[in-house]
Order: sequence, then structure tokens, then C-alpha cells
Amino acid sequence: IRWPIYRGDGVLLLSKGAIIPDQDELLDILDKNPWRDKASILEEQMGEKERQTRLSAAKNVQKNLFAEIDSWSSRLHNIYKNMQEERCQSIQSIEDIARQITILSTSDPDACIGAAHFYYEDNLSIMLPIHTATLCGVFSDILEYDNHTKHALICAALTANIAMFKYQDRLNSNKNTLNAQQLETVHEHPYQAVSLLKKLGIEDTLWLKFVGQHHERSDRTGYPAKISGRIMQAEVKILALIDSYLAMITPRAYRKTQSPQKALAELMSMGEQYDERICMKFFTHMGMYPPGTIVKLVNNEVAIVTRRTIDNNNSYVSSIIGSTGSIFSKPMKRNSQDADFHIKEAFIPKNLPRFSPADLYGYKT
Repeated sequence: IRWPIYRGDGVLLLSKGAIIPDQDELLDILDKNPWRDKASILEEQMGEKERQTRLSAAKNVQKNLFAEIDSWSSRLHNIYKNMQEERCQSIQSIEDIARQITILSTSDPDACIGAAHFYYEDNLSIMLPIHTATLCGVFSDILEYDNHTKHALICAALTANIAMFKYQDRLNSNKNTLNAQQLETVHEHPYQAVSLLKKLGIEDTLWLKFVGQHHERSDRTGYPAKISGRIMQAEVKILALIDSYLAMITPRAYRKTQSPQKALAELMSMGEQYDERICMKFFTHMGMYPPGTIVKLVNNEVAIVTRRTIDNNNSYVSSIIGSTGSIFSKPMKRNSQDADFHIKEAFIPKNLPRFSPADLYGYKT
């Protein structure tokens, strides 16, 4: 274990350097013991009043996040094509979407996290940048980045893979090992994206640095320049982490999709690749069962985690399948702190019934 991990009451749970035989045992320990990093214990936790204010703001925005994602998806396909043709007006469209993401990621972060876990169309080359950008918005607030940095991060998330746009879906569906030409395309795409953005008139130094460094790692195992964490732009490290996490939990032809719990455990065990402070912020605020995770409750209902509690160690969930296997006509809200609705385990049913994401989060449709 790279860092000390504490129980919710502040008692040391795992010391730095502790050896856990495998990820399953680590998951079992974390599942049975609500945990936090030391920094979050020392920091003042967001109070119930502030949380309610934020949720109220989400309702006042009067925008359905999931309808907005559908709109961004349609627009981005055309924007990316225009960027490939070096049409400068496409940058204004990117910044417009970034401003909308800034508002929604602040007003309803739980819905943004939830969407990143379950709201995907077939086109990953479009959906992944959207979810990466919304999570960058959420964690920019948590990490207290200034408005310019947040905007630059969101814009970078939306444009980091622009040089891969023509190839990304094909590479994701490839079951074979990448050949030399494909590997070169992957390793060079940050440079190529920066070059294209400059041609399109981008002069924002942060935006360009974030795009160029989003695949670098603190231990110099990243690409394309293999720079160290000391040289990396500090704020790009959350983009790098989110990019890796979403890659783990989304489907690829060449590997199985990981559960959020497995992905978090793997990131925890990846040596010095990621910044300690940012990793612990990410793990703590995601929680053991992040919004969007499908779970089985102790009463055998199947539910989707919708919102975190103040301490991030419990969750609000909405049941979609009853204990007898019947499908609810509409999601049934539950609080996992109640004994009857404790989360038993992460669960992926063979056939997940269709449900309205807007209904889960109380958006008007």
C-alpha cells in the first residue's frame, strides 16, 4: 500500500507499505471498513447545509444533465470533424460545451459521476471525452482549482484525443496486440493534438500543457516524453488519473470491463505512477461504491448508487429490480445507511432493465 489509509473514525487501518496478497483481499478490507485519507480527516467536511444548497442549485439550473450529454455527443461528432479540417470556429464550440460542463459539474457532481459509470452510447470516442471532462470539472472543485485552470482542464479533456478521433473506435474494437504503426499513433497523439490545437489558434498555455501531458506518469513510465512528476504540470495529474480510471471501467474488445471497485484497487497498487495527494482525494470522494455503480442490497434488490452521503462512506441508491426479480415501474429511492438497504456487493445482472437516468436524479423530462 503506497499510503496510510484511515478508518472513518480516524484510526489507522492500513499503514504505508502494508502488503496485501491480492486486490480481492484489499477490496474486502475496504468494503468492511469505511475509510478515508488523513487529509480528509483533518479538513472540514462539507456540511449538510452546503450539500443541500448544491442540490438545490442543480434543480434551479433547470437542465437535465443526461439530455445535455446527448446534445454534447451530437455536437462533438461534428466539432471533431471540423477540427480535423482545421476550421477555427470549432474551438468556440468546444469552449461553449466546456462552460456548460463547468456549471453542471458544480451544481450536480453526483449525477456527473453517475453518468460516467453507466451512461454510454456505442461511440466511446465521443462519450469518453465528455465523461472525462465532467469528472475533471467535479474534481477541479474538490481540489479547489481556480476558474481558468478548471476551464483549461475541461477543454483539454474534450480535445486530448482529437488526433486519435479517426482511429479510436477501431482500436478499441481491436482484439489483437497493436502493431508498430498503431503503437506509434497512440504514443504520438498528445504531440499531434497540441500541434493541431495551435493551428486552430489555441494559445492557452495550460490547455496545451494538459493535452500534451495527459498520458505522462509521475514515475516516468508514461508517454510521449516520459517526464517525471516534478516536471508535469501539477493539475494535469487529475486528468491523467481520470483518463486511466475511465479506460478501466469502459468496455474494450481486448479485455474485460472492470468494476469501479477493482479499478480503484488497481490504481491503488500501481506504484508511483500517480500523485499521492490527488489519488487519495479521488479515492476518498469516489467512495467504495461511486454513484453509477450497480449493487445488490442485503434484501436482494438490485439498485444503482445515485448519491454519496456527507462522509462518502454510505450511499443513496435507487432500486430498479425487486428482491423477487420483478422490475420496478420507476426507481425506488433507498438509503444504504438503513439496515434493510445496506449494500451487499457490486453486481452486474445478466439483463439490466432499461431505466431513465433523469428519473434516478430527479430531473424533469
